[in-house]
Amino acid sequence: MARFLTSLFLGWLALLLPAAAGADGNRLVEARGQSYSASFTAPTADEPSTSVLIWDADLHMALENDAPVLTARFRYEIEDWRYLLPTFGPGDVQVWSPSGETGARLPEEAPRIRPSEVEMMFRFYAPAQNSYVGVSQRIATPGAPGEWVESPPSRPGWDRTFIWLSGINKDAWLSPETARSVWQSELRPEGVEIVQAAWSADELTAFLAENNMRNRAVAAAEAVNRLLDGVTRSFGYEVAAMREDPQRYLEPAFRRGVPIALLRKLERLQNLPNGLKQGDAAAYEQARREAGAIMAAMERAADAGERRGAEPGGNGQSAGEGVDE
Repeated sequence: MARFLTSLFLGWLALLLPAAAGADGNRLVEARGQSYSASFTAPTADEPSTSVLIWDADLHMALENDAPVLTARFRYEIEDWRYLLPTFGPGDVQVWSPSGETGARLPEEAPRIRPSEVEMMFRFYAPAQNSYVGVSQRIATPGAPGEWVESPPSRPGWDRTFIWLSGINKDAWLSPETARSVWQSELRPEGVEIVQAAWSADELTAFLAENNMRNRAVAAAEAVNRLLDGVTRSFGYEVAAMREDPQRYLEPAFRRGVPIALLRKLERLQNLPNGLKQGDAAAYEQARREAGAIMAAMERAADAGERRGAEPGGNGQSAGEGVDE
């Protein structure tokens, strides 16, 4: 699976939270219109791909039998992106962008790289402790853009409810007694951030491997030239005017089909009558085998491309946070 862990930059927040827990101990935190910029690097790329999400999140904090129950919701839209992905033939990396100004343009129906897992931290200020505490939540499968996804309710116990985000005990869990006290007291929302995300390029990679005919066209041009080498030696024909320039098929970066004229030329050259040979009879047969090998290698590369991914790397780093009260 093509999965990437990301670094991030966090935009300003819009949180709503009661000043204290209700009589039933319940709270609802709502965050809307957050901006998240991620980067993830494919194995053969010199620079990272990027994606900008606009996302919303809810955190429902409830008590059942005097024990905490936490439920999170998450949805997102992809606002901007720039992908650097391995190719399935000539060249190592192809740049893709929405407008095509800083890279090739993907067709509208092509899937985008999207988050496959998200970890969030809801941050609060606890006045009684004069400290910041956090509630961590994980969305295992964020789903499609625009779709709300809710995590299963978690029952962490008081010893795994809040994390110290400041002070000498930073990153440690609050003790059950302190966590219960914090829950029952006034809590002030201070922000929410995506601390880590994993990304999957599987859908896009498979789409390109199946539907992008660019490298198949390049391979067909190379196969034609190899056949023409054999034709010259076995049949004695002058073929200079028939040769192809594989470079001319590198653009556009996304090609919906191999030109019919190129395919017909390839087919004709693969089926010349043996009776017309007047030179090295074996040269043409060798050229046919090598041309077939070129096309087969292209298909193997495309098939492998559907399974090609990146090693996870990078950790989330908050670049800023805020709250509207």
